[in-house]
Amino acid sequence: MNRRLYFRNLLQNKDVLLMTAIGIISLLIRLPFFFIDIIDWDESTFILMGQSILDGHLPYTQLWDLKPPLAFVAYASFIFILGKSIISIRLAGTICVALTAFFVYLSGKKIASRSSAFLAAILTSAGISLLTGGQATMTEHVALVPLTAALALVFCCEKISDLKLTFLVGVLLTTAAFVRLNLGYTVIVIGCYLVLRQIPRWRQFLNHALVYTLGCLLIIFLAYFPYLITGNSQLWWISVIVAPLQYSMDDSTIFESFRSLMMVLIGRSRRNLTLGVYLLIWIGGLLGIITPFLPNKYNRSPNFFQASFLILMTGSVSLSILRSGATFQHYLIQIIPFLGLGTAMLWQKLSQPRLLKHVVSVIVLLVVFSSLTPILDEYRSVGGRVRDGGPLQVGRTYELAAYFRENQAEDEPIYMMIDHLVYWWIDSQPLTAMTTHPSNLSRGYLLEVVNGPGSSPESELAEIFAAEPTFVVKGMFVNYLFSEEMQDAEDFLNQQLATHYEQETEILGRLIYKRIDSP
Repeated sequence: MNRRLYFRNLLQNKDVLLMTAIGIISLLIRLPFFFIDIIDWDESTFILMGQSILDGHLPYTQLWDLKPPLAFVAYASFIFILGKSIISIRLAGTICVALTAFFVYLSGKKIASRSSAFLAAILTSAGISLLTGGQATMTEHVALVPLTAALALVFCCEKISDLKLTFLVGVLLTTAAFVRLNLGYTVIVIGCYLVLRQIPRWRQFLNHALVYTLGCLLIIFLAYFPYLITGNSQLWWISVIVAPLQYSMDDSTIFESFRSLMMVLIGRSRRNLTLGVYLLIWIGGLLGIITPFLPNKYNRSPNFFQASFLILMTGSVSLSILRSGATFQHYLIQIIPFLGLGTAMLWQKLSQPRLLKHVVSVIVLLVVFSSLTPILDEYRSVGGRVRDGGPLQVGRTYELAAYFRENQAEDEPIYMMIDHLVYWWIDSQPLTAMTTHPSNLSRGYLLEVVNGPGSSPESELAEIFAAEPTFVVKGMFVNYLFSEEMQDAEDFLNQQLATHYEQETEILGRLIYKRIDSP
């Protein structure tokens, strides 16, 4: 009898059921992409950096990439806890997406109905996963967990004291910024808001400024301390502060960056048949975010603090994306949860009268289901491989790794100009730290910042070929060498290949060169 009562109470707990549904839907949306080796090659770089930590090296000391250290600690944790496989990495990304959706649901439930909050959570999960690169596990997915946790803290913890709230928000936002450094804008904007809202209570003003600063400094110190005690303070400063600032110095205006991002988003969404869901998220989300400042006769709406906090989060994250240099579509992952929460508030507005609510519900469901084409296509692809008895896990890197194993080349120097995830499969390493991500070769300004004045793509290539790699793997075309500035580097590469190498084979469009005088 007690057992029946327990399960009846569990089923009556709508929050448990809805959050379970959010987790299951997030998994189903992302599951068919667990088996592709490379979705975005940045993910491969993060995996190599995480593995380097597990091998006993601080980030930047053995391998190098342009992300803050907590990003690589996250990937090291994924590999350590879940195992060394792409499935493990993608599962970790799914957990991050589900947690983000949970926080959106919890936030939405405080300012709208459960159904509106549930809609926001599902749109968040789908919106993140349908973006180009969103099916991989990117640093954006990781950073969203503490970022949306800070949002949920403000929306949900009404009884927590102001000082504790300010401290915890500082800790969470700085943690997010040390995964995605562009979120430093958000740390500054939100910090100013939490402090300035205390005026004219000057004692409170000073107290909040102090505790917010302490929360931020705590995370900064924890990220810096291992470098301090190992004598790598200068390397930390260059890698975490100087290099990212240099990378973000772009001639494009904010308007140009916005236009470029929107053109790419609309173009690819139309090709992938996902335009409907993004119109829903962007238009519905932006309209919803401003609704708290419109005349409102309904009780369940954000208070001024919550509404202002959401707008500042949305605006600062958007600004950080537009000011961060390159405008890749996966950067937009960072703003999807706030737009999703905006849809919850708009949904709440449209819930009166009931007939309009039902009409809008049907329209939303039709838009969401019509945008699932890429996911359904991938399910069909996986099902076809299972039906034909083929391998679940597919991709060039598996084939390339198998080739090197057959040639007993795992311990020999190999230069991967693309598909660098192969290093992970064969327990090997990039030949130089700066080419952990192969395209860093084309960023002469980063080479100079990290390696010192005089470093260039040609000198980096010279260092690579001084190691006499037994194999060189490249694509038919090396895109990051296609510019006038890279002509000397491309000539040097071609001269090395023509003099010391011969093309041995081709695997799925990848040219494999073997050194002529190698053993």
